[in-house]
Amino acid sequence: MTTIFKCFLVNYICDELVWLIGWIQMSDEKTMLWEMNKNLEEISAKLDKLISLFELSIKHELEEFKAKIIGKSKLKNNVYLLCDGTKTVRDIARHIDKSIQHVSMILSDLEKAGLVKANVSGRKKYFIRIF
Repeated sequence: MTTIFKCFLVNYICDELVWLIGWIQMSDEKTMLWEMNKNLEEISAKLDKLISLFELSIKHELEEFKAKIIGKSKLKNNVYLLCDGTKTVRDIARHIDKSIQHVSMILSDLEKAGLVKANVSGRKKYFIRIF
């Protein structure tokens, strides 16, 4: 994490702690509930912004990492792109006309690298890209 991002996060946490101390000191239950709801909405909005900032800050690094893992292999890239959460190893193999074993090895490499994950549903594993 960058120093700017860490400072931003520390300031955010401090602000939320100040709010929490003030909230604890309130006595009216309805006011507390209203304030809590309002603040939860604000926290949610702030977290959404933090997630967006974090994703933007690491997007280039993630793309470089993905390029390093996939390399110049069109086959690996095709397998990666077919991981949309609706396809099993068999589906992907059929789509690119390769053996299940070969596609399974590629998916295993991509999974170990953190580029895809398998969602298990019953006895089937569906592969989806992480990013």
